[in-house]
Amino acid sequence: MPNTLFPRIAVVLTHMKTLRKRQSQLDGEIALEQNRLDSNYQHLHWLKVRRLMVADQIQRYDAILHKLKEALLNSSSGKAALT
Repeated sequence: MPNTLFPRIAVVLTHMKTLRKRQSQLDGEIALEQNRLDSNYQHLHWLKVRRLMVADQIQRYDAILHKLKEALLNSSSGKAALT
């Protein structure tokens, strides 16, 4: 069982790293749009909504990562923790 958990954890960590990078990019875009004299409020709203969506995805993957780590530590009950 632990042999299959390591690749899953690696994939989740890689995906979370990508999501955090995207969240940081969105923060920068939001700051730029807010500092413009002629801000496009629809675009700003869309950027903020997108940032919230990315934050939700990060939260979901964090919960998955927590379950995978628990399963790794409790290899005898690992299958039950994943379902």
